[in-house]
Amino acid sequence: MTDFLCVNNLTQHFISGDQKLEAYSKVSFSLKKGEFLSITGPSGCGKTTLLRTIGGFLPPTSGTISIAGKDIKEPGTHCGMVFQTFDQLLPWKTILGNVMYPLIINHKFTNRVETQHHARKYLDMVGLDKFKDYYPYQLSGGMKQRVAIARALAMEPSLILMDEPFASVDADTRVMLQRELKSIWYKSGITVLFVTHSIIEAISLSTRFLVMGKSKPSIRLFEENSIHSEPDKLITPENTGYSEWWSRLSHLIREGNDSSAHE
Repeated sequence: MTDFLCVNNLTQHFISGDQKLEAYSKVSFSLKKGEFLSITGPSGCGKTTLLRTIGGFLPPTSGTISIAGKDIKEPGTHCGMVFQTFDQLLPWKTILGNVMYPLIINHKFTNRVETQHHARKYLDMVGLDKFKDYYPYQLSGGMKQRVAIARALAMEPSLILMDEPFASVDADTRVMLQRELKSIWYKSGITVLFVTHSIIEAISLSTRFLVMGKSKPSIRLFEENSIHSEPDKLITPENTGYSEWWSRLSHLIREGNDSSAHE
């Protein structure tokens, strides 16, 4: 199988006054279609910036990104994004209206009936079709995140980017959302890039890990998750190899917080 996502030697600088700030440097990796990559590392190592660059929202200082052989230079329907915040939904639209909105403005379908049917399919996938006439203020935080996921999936992008989407919900809701996401990912075959600070979440969800650090170059680890489990189920501490991966990732993240390491 050929590579689906290719990230080649990405570096991102920002200028603040007379200072040049480096978010990350020399990031290179590739994924096959349908992989689930968790990106983790200490705060300030450039995880979110990398995600936004891959989505085309930020032009890289240097390096290239391609999806299915096409260079990515700007946002497009090839890529959906889910953010951490609960206020990413349009408050004046119903839940169904929120999922339909990007379909309408991108002319995904020729008529409203088709658009509505398609949007409801994805609301049903996240278990919220019966709430289609509700407004965002009537939903819990976890339900809002499920709507955001449905909206991103409804565009049927080839890649979905998720920036700590479950960080602001309580522990029980977080596990529920993780289960739903793993099941949806498996059923849809979509490629996912998932930023998280949680080692448990990274291990539970991913087929592959990318660990970033503050030292240069920025990637400290890019490896396949070798823990054997049912592909549509969360990996748990009962799975063989879980504790070894937890210890390894924890060590890399702690070590990666030292900006002077390996320079």
